[in-house]
Amino acid sequence: MVGNEGEKKEVKISSLLKQGSISPSYDQLLFRLSRYFHPKNILEIGTSVGLSTMYMAAPDSKCSVYAVEKDAGLSSLARLNFKRAEFSNIKVLNEDVSSPAITELIKSNLIDLYYFGRKASDEDVRCVLEYASDRYSSSTVIMISDIYKTKEREMLWNEMKQIKGVRVCLELFFYGILIFNEDLQPQSYNLFYIPTLFR
Repeated sequence: MVGNEGEKKEVKISSLLKQGSISPSYDQLLFRLSRYFHPKNILEIGTSVGLSTMYMAAPDSKCSVYAVEKDAGLSSLARLNFKRAEFSNIKVLNEDVSSPAITELIKSNLIDLYYFGRKASDEDVRCVLEYASDRYSSSTVIMISDIYKTKEREMLWNEMKQIKGVRVCLELFFYGILIFNEDLQPQSYNLFYIPTLFR
């Protein structure tokens, strides 16, 4: 009986891990992008169990990552993962995106990189972008996953590409990236990023 319960927990954790990550190759891409853009503050919406969060937090221990996860069970598991992996620069916020804590964080002008993970709903994305609409600077980067998962998500991505101040739009199969760097010429790119998983 005890063995069966352990197997059930293992299956549940495995399922959660699959929900929280597209693939290790794409998480490694997040690591490289975080290292390249060198953000001081990252706001992640839809943290799940925190795998992507750790990849973004790893390049610079001085970078502060605010990981927002509404689900209490997932946010607890994420905290445990961060503690076990000895990350001290990640703060988990078990809040709704419209809560005062999140809105004040966005309005503080601190956020350089916004990341909307797989568990971020279209409504949450729109809500955060509305709060952040007059806070973008030349150092701002916005990343969103699953841009072609549904017609609604694709529509949202097309709306995001029209945000005032966006200089470069990148599409990397699963990810959409908006860059606000004023030194760049306005351009849109479709890049074929094929991780080893699909080769």
